[in-house]
Amino acid sequence: MPQFPRALRWIIPCVVVVLFLAALAIGSLWVKSYLRSDAFRRLIEEKTGEAVKGQATYEPLRWIGASVFSNQLSVTGETGSPLASLTADQLRATVAWRAIFDGAWRIENLESARVLATFRPGSFATESPSSHVASPEPAVAKWLPHRFEIGSVSTPLGSVRFLDAAEKERFALNESSLHMKPDGASWLLEGQGGTFLVAEFPELKVEKFRSRIHKDVFFLTDSQFRLGDSGVITASGEFSKAAKVRVAWDRVNIDQFLASHWRKKLSATMAGSADIVVPDGQNATATGKVVLTDGLVQKVPLLDQIAKFTGAPQFRRMPVQEVTSDFSWQNGILTLTNFMGESKGLLRLEGTCTIAADHQIDGTFRIGVTPQTVQWLPGSREKVFTEAGGGYLWTSLKIGGTVENPTEDLSGRLLAAMGEQVIEQGTKALDNLPAPAREGAKQAIDLLKPFFQ
Repeated sequence: MPQFPRALRWIIPCVVVVLFLAALAIGSLWVKSYLRSDAFRRLIEEKTGEAVKGQATYEPLRWIGASVFSNQLSVTGETGSPLASLTADQLRATVAWRAIFDGAWRIENLESARVLATFRPGSFATESPSSHVASPEPAVAKWLPHRFEIGSVSTPLGSVRFLDAAEKERFALNESSLHMKPDGASWLLEGQGGTFLVAEFPELKVEKFRSRIHKDVFFLTDSQFRLGDSGVITASGEFSKAAKVRVAWDRVNIDQFLASHWRKKLSATMAGSADIVVPDGQNATATGKVVLTDGLVQKVPLLDQIAKFTGAPQFRRMPVQEVTSDFSWQNGILTLTNFMGESKGLLRLEGTCTIAADHQIDGTFRIGVTPQTVQWLPGSREKVFTEAGGGYLWTSLKIGGTVENPTEDLSGRLLAAMGEQVIEQGTKALDNLPAPAREGAKQAIDLLKPFFQ
């Protein structure tokens, strides 16, 4: 049997190794050339567009080792896509090369310096697999993966706007730090910092939130916001074509929700909760309970009248320990039920009230005052505050007018009850009154004279 020369036995394996290394080097250059080509950029543009139902454009890619950079990604959503537009600046992605042998381009982490996105009602479901036409590919692309996997996506400055069907902005998240990662068929999204805006609502500071995105449904697992210096708001819920949200708040300064002319009249700290349902993206309904504490009511005409009648100046600046009420809101109409407000030792108010979309008020209450309050008001106990209970003397109270200019029927009834008796006994009654109530009685007589003379 012929024997190979000893040198030849070493040369053949060396040649094989060299050829293999050369093939690897050529293949590597070949792949690197493809990765830096417009063809590869078009591929990831198409894959991005397919994922969000839109047209995606990346600025030229730059590779440094396992990292790839692009100055900007721009996406314009197609008709029916929930994504209306997106811009991501200064993108950086880290590629796990070993995943190529598993048939995928795997992005370990995709980062962007800033993301601006606008969402609207729609669905990410595609009509058919052929809805996107692939661009021509070079020969090398046929041997490389076409599947993309992403480990996580993050940005320190994410701003997201949410539009309704009429393209009116309903919510906006501004400059929040966002981190997103896949979880099976869903995506987990967490964020902290920044601000959150809701239409016709004061600006909220974002403490943190956790959420899940599954197909076309957004689940807000939990969230916490700050409102003003002390207010805390939490929210959770589900958003899709319809929305259901549970909101709770505590230590909120009511001043932020009052019209300017009411801020001088009412102050308090607010807590409560609400269940909000938006069945069609437009007509929201809300039900819940609200509690006000540490309140102060002042410069209110009805209370000023009571202060004049009784000679009790504490009604002009009346502390309110607690106000509670159940509420419902639908079609712009706010309804308060089981309403109760109390200034201990002075006044208690109970009843129901409706505030229409045009700010018209329709309130039916019972108001209670202490016996000491009306002891110097002739006729008031016999004709007005006729019911006793719970340490108060009670009468009915109707409130009308508008939020800006409310009206009430109590002061007129007090005048009618006091009028004739006070005028007839005028001077004698004044002489018998103690000094603290004398001035108030004089003012009451002056008010009554035009009606009874």
